[in-house]
Amino acid sequence: MPTWVKHVGAENLTDEQMDAFTGATPAQSGVQTFTWDFTDQAGKPVAKGTYRVYLEATYNGNSVVTYTGTVTSGQKPGELKLDKSYMEESEDRKDMISDVTAKVF
Repeated sequence: MPTWVKHVGAENLTDEQMDAFTGATPAQSGVQTFTWDFTDQAGKPVAKGTYRVYLEATYNGNSVVTYTGTVTSGQKPGELKLDKSYMEESEDRKDMISDVTAKVF
């Protein structure tokens, strides 16, 4: 999470805010699904606008790969383009996260 921590100014977030945005490595491998319905932690709609999708995989505290994209409230349903970027590319960890897709419903 080092890249994410830097981008969001994590040192200024409360523990409650951090828990709302982050999660540990899933206990099982395989397909993982995450959804967001354009509401905040209290279930209230967020302001209309453009939001960043950011997925970061790390190994031993070092960023390895990130997937980023943007989604806009009211956007038409369909695939969401994500850009993949390696921070530390190594043969044994290059596929620690693969087949990442994002969709707007």
